[in-house]
Amino acid sequence: MYESKTKRLRVEAPADDTRAQHLSSSPSAATTTGLLQQSTSSPTSVALSGLPQTSTTTTGTLARRGSKSSPIGGSVASATNDPCSIRDSSSGSFIMTAPASGNLAGNENESPVKASANTPSYSSHRENSQMLPGRQQLGTPPEDVNTTRTSATFNTGQNCTSEQQLIDRLANETLEEARLELILSIRNLITACNKKKVSLVNNPSFAKIIRIIDDEKHASSEVKAQLALLLCSVAKGGEHNVRVLNDSFVDDKIFYLILGSKDDALIEACLRCMRAIMSWPKVSRHCMLYDKYPRINPQQPQNTGPKRIIDYARSSQSHIVQECVADIFAATCNRSKDQALLFNSGALSCIVQLLESQSHRVILASLNWLSTICFMNPMVSLEAINSQCPSGTMLLDRLVQLMSKDECVELQFSSAKCCTRIYKVLGRDHFGEDSRIVMQVLSTLVRMVHKDKSSQLRSEAASTIATLIEGDTKLQETASVCDHLIESLAHMLEYESHLMSDIRDYSSQLLHANDREIYWKCYLSERHNRSSQLLDLSNIDSMKQLDFKSDKKYSECIHEMKRSAFQALAALASNQETIRKKIFDSCAVMQHLIKGLSDSDPRTLKSVLICLLSLSRSVHQLRTSFAENTVYSGLKNLLLTKSNDILNLVLMILCNISLDFSPGKQHFLDSATIAILCNLTHSNDQSLRLHSMWILMNMAYMLKDLDLKFQIFKTITPEHVFSILETEDQEMLLLKTLGFLRNLLSQRSHIDEIMNNHGEPIIQSLLRLLNRPCSRMVKEQAICVLTNIADGNEAKSMIMNNVAILRYLATTICDEEAGDLRLAAICCITNLAHKDQEGSQSRQNEMKSLGIQDKLKSMLNTMDPILSDRVRTAYNQFLLSIDDKYVK
Repeated sequence: MYESKTKRLRVEAPADDTRAQHLSSSPSAATTTGLLQQSTSSPTSVALSGLPQTSTTTTGTLARRGSKSSPIGGSVASATNDPCSIRDSSSGSFIMTAPASGNLAGNENESPVKASANTPSYSSHRENSQMLPGRQQLGTPPEDVNTTRTSATFNTGQNCTSEQQLIDRLANETLEEARLELILSIRNLITACNKKKVSLVNNPSFAKIIRIIDDEKHASSEVKAQLALLLCSVAKGGEHNVRVLNDSFVDDKIFYLILGSKDDALIEACLRCMRAIMSWPKVSRHCMLYDKYPRINPQQPQNTGPKRIIDYARSSQSHIVQECVADIFAATCNRSKDQALLFNSGALSCIVQLLESQSHRVILASLNWLSTICFMNPMVSLEAINSQCPSGTMLLDRLVQLMSKDECVELQFSSAKCCTRIYKVLGRDHFGEDSRIVMQVLSTLVRMVHKDKSSQLRSEAASTIATLIEGDTKLQETASVCDHLIESLAHMLEYESHLMSDIRDYSSQLLHANDREIYWKCYLSERHNRSSQLLDLSNIDSMKQLDFKSDKKYSECIHEMKRSAFQALAALASNQETIRKKIFDSCAVMQHLIKGLSDSDPRTLKSVLICLLSLSRSVHQLRTSFAENTVYSGLKNLLLTKSNDILNLVLMILCNISLDFSPGKQHFLDSATIAILCNLTHSNDQSLRLHSMWILMNMAYMLKDLDLKFQIFKTITPEHVFSILETEDQEMLLLKTLGFLRNLLSQRSHIDEIMNNHGEPIIQSLLRLLNRPCSRMVKEQAICVLTNIADGNEAKSMIMNNVAILRYLATTICDEEAGDLRLAAICCITNLAHKDQEGSQSRQNEMKSLGIQDKLKSMLNTMDPILSDRVRTAYNQFLLSIDDKYVK
């Protein structure tokens, strides 16, 4: 076993991985004393225009994470100045508490572990842990996790230079000391190398290694703890590895190992492993919450596992245990019944305790857990706002404290996100006019969208703003004038161009300084919250390595920025015209929307359409900004999409564009578009049927072209329209179908022409609709269709020849509880009895015989002014005019 003689400065890494940083044992390496001296010295490199520095100072130093300017190989930043760092009083070392909210998987900078039989338990401090040969030094570029490295030689009794030999020996070994040596050796071998992790899980002997967990006779707690950490490392190697572990029931084994052990080190290691597995979205999480096997004793309580783990976290002094438990259960409570189970297991009491932890990482994890357990759950949210922390502070007050500018930006945002989710569930009924929502929550979220924040934080903050202000006009108005929010969102839409410009400027300065040809992507790492990578900037003209469309990581970053910006703009513009105008005046949003209509990413496309939908509610914008053929052609192309979610949004936008005052209406009256819309009325998706019929109704409104009306009616087929009226139960679809018929039958010449061709089936369908049980609103619209038919010169006779309809009208006008239905019936009678049209006398006599005139006379003195006016107009049609005076 290789052992370095040099003492090391210990820095404990985030809870996911213990990153033991390597210091070379060569004479040039700095000792502990030297490192501490370097940490207070000034870096020799010069900053270039505020961009990240590239330093040539001595290696062996550590740049503080989260700083705006982190020189590679520069001097150590004081951990005491980091608001996300705490000091470990037991060892004098600093625990780096870099933000980990939402990132359960951790990163791959895992440290090798010294393979020794005297290896201390996992939870103990490794003051003198040694590094194996071949590891990187601080300040030097990290090797690619996907490249193959030369395997180290491990002293495990024999020289085993082959991975296969190590794995086979471990699978067949029964001696505890040898097992421990082999597990540690394999851990060192696969550290930070995903290829070797995949190779390990694909090895036929891997199943035997997993079975060591179940070995009660030969496997001690220490061996099981180290094996759990090995599996934790494997789980971070990719989704394939997690699938193999899941198929081998590793999660079940680890869970029962947690419940059955009293060894704190073993429990901590198992919690680490469980968190790594649970970080993958496709993994089943039921084993953590629900009993998998039937209870032997029916009197035994069900699903006690979560409560035991939560109680252990509350009593534990380990920040790692508390953080892991919070992260695990945050990943398992996405359903309402899961939230209820955890709430009944004491989750809320545990969360409020962890919110006052001394570790920022624990607080972040507990905030993430709180936001998840309260998501769309009124019961838990109501209990949360009434809960107290151990210090006596109310939970909401504690969240407001964490939004202070003195805290880490991650803590500020996570606290604001929790308040947002609780507020959206409970609403103003419980919060009233609570000023904290505007003064703390909204202002904090707006602050997180500023240009100086990381791209990931800006994206999440913009999405949270959209959630907070959606449907709340007061918050929308406040947000629109809040600290340049719209300008910040506009910058997010132009993020790609700004990013390219900044990198070009940065690289040109580096080349001008005659520096090296290979540089760190410090700028992207610090500003855009992404892992550092090597970037060849020697050939600035080609810029191939800066093609973000081909770089999946940065392409997703750009798409996420656009998605969240569009969502926030959509929420802002959903109600008020003044805000819409301000958005169009502040940024070229229409250009981004038009470009976004051809985006290949469905999530980005959906956010574009949601923003277009909000903006299309503006009459002014429909007549100005939307008067672009590129918008209409982009929407037409999307009518052919196979995604119902996308198609529904497109149809909703067309419902607004097809209104009569919109210039865009004419662009969708072509035969191809009409055929697509008519075909969609046959869809199995009710929303598609509704919105397509809605568009056809708007298209038929005030349409002067009779041939086009006939084309629409022929394409949708009269039989389909009648079948909707007679069999459909969805009220909105019935209303839009009746509205479609009303608009088709809107001019006298058109009415007579259409009724001559389809009159009888239309009358019969309306009569059947009036006689079947449905809402008054639907029946009112059916009578309105009859009113339009009664306005035709020849079509009147079709109603007069149907005694059943006349009797229905006579009954309805006397029904005092009919409401608007009476008004519609009186209007229909007025059109039928109109004395200025040919044949009015015979029609009046027919209605007199049914008692309609007498019923109208009895209603002349009604106290309702609107009803009285309609009744008098209808009654006067039955009178003779002599010298402009009506007489009997």
